[in-house]
Amino acid sequence: MSTRKSPTKRVRGVKVLQSVDGKSGLVDGLEPQTPLDDQSSRSSSPGFKRRNGSPALDKWSTESKGLWADIKSLRWVVVPSSSFKLLMIPIILWANWELLAPYVAKGIENPFAPMLFISHRVPSSSPEDPRYQKGWLDLVFVAYYIVVWSFFRQAITLHFFQPLARKYGIKKAGKLERFGEQGHAMAYFAVMSCWGFRVMSQLPTWWYKTENFWIDYPHWDMKPELKAYYLMQGAYWCQQLMVLILGLEKPRKDYYELVAHHFVTLWLVGYVLSFSYL
Repeated sequence: MSTRKSPTKRVRGVKVLQSVDGKSGLVDGLEPQTPLDDQSSRSSSPGFKRRNGSPALDKWSTESKGLWADIKSLRWVVVPSSSFKLLMIPIILWANWELLAPYVAKGIENPFAPMLFISHRVPSSSPEDPRYQKGWLDLVFVAYYIVVWSFFRQAITLHFFQPLARKYGIKKAGKLERFGEQGHAMAYFAVMSCWGFRVMSQLPTWWYKTENFWIDYPHWDMKPELKAYYLMQGAYWCQQLMVLILGLEKPRKDYYELVAHHFVTLWLVGYVLSFSYL
């Protein structure tokens, strides 16, 4: 009676027997704990690196690694819990100062107010019609609201638009991300457009009366809502530029045009504020 010899093959230097029923095993008859052709368990390991040396875990995952770690790695931009903690710190400090200052520091202005509210009020303006001018503390305001817009972007994307997309049958990760990005943009422009119309309606330039750009030019003082609107716009586009530079969104065909658009938008906002075309 003839015996059928099992063929052998080598897998990464290990001699393996191919049995009649198609199963593989080591020469000594012991099967490996992890299948030789199974890469899923390796790719999910925290320390696993792909052949090109890049880490398998996403650097910009939305899972927090701790507030301080997220701050150092800039991951607070994509982790809504961390950006929320960051934006709450000035609010808590401002509130504590408002509560305690009357007892321990009378007459001293709240040092945390420039983060939350616009600064540089014109002293000679009337309380009924206050006016504001430009100043260095505007940069503090913009920096704080970059954090606010980061929280808004991630919170509304992850906790509203992506669940909404899943509800209506969108399952692919790429399409979920794209749906969230477009939903966030739609929400932002809807809110800011309505606010912009409100601000514009309070100005002599309403409705597109452009001659008022030059009457009594330069306009060094601004209505408070107008200044807040411009600074909030500046903060938003700075945040969007961070998104592009850090590569948080998948690059599109018009990536370089989009980068140029963000730079031009920021230049326009800064130019209008600097030269008082308000």
